[in-house]
Amino acid sequence: MAVTRFFNPAQQANMADNRGAVVNALVNAGMSEADADNMVTEWTTAYDQLKADLAMAKNAAETKAREAADKAAHALALFLLCYFVAFVLGAFAATCGGKQGAKCANKCDACVDTIAA
Repeated sequence: MAVTRFFNPAQQANMADNRGAVVNALVNAGMSEADADNMVTEWTTAYDQLKADLAMAKNAAETKAREAADKAAHALALFLLCYFVAFVLGAFAATCGGKQGAKCANKCDACVDTIAA
């Protein structure tokens, strides 16, 4: 129970009291006070190192995720630009086709009008 309170992040305000409780628990279990104090110091050092390693791994993962998101955003922007250009070219082609179709229809209407007359 004392070890749980000692490493509980919510109990950081009572760190000295919790450390004393852990040392006392180890002394009651049969260790000398110096050995118990050294063991708690080693545990604390290992715990702090673990927290630092996890923070470093978290930062590395965030950086890697941010880079991947940036690459995906760049690829999507390039794709959408190409899509827009294709849309504009399609609209231009449709306009030209409509113009040519209108000329052809007018020509055919003129031919039909002359034949009917």
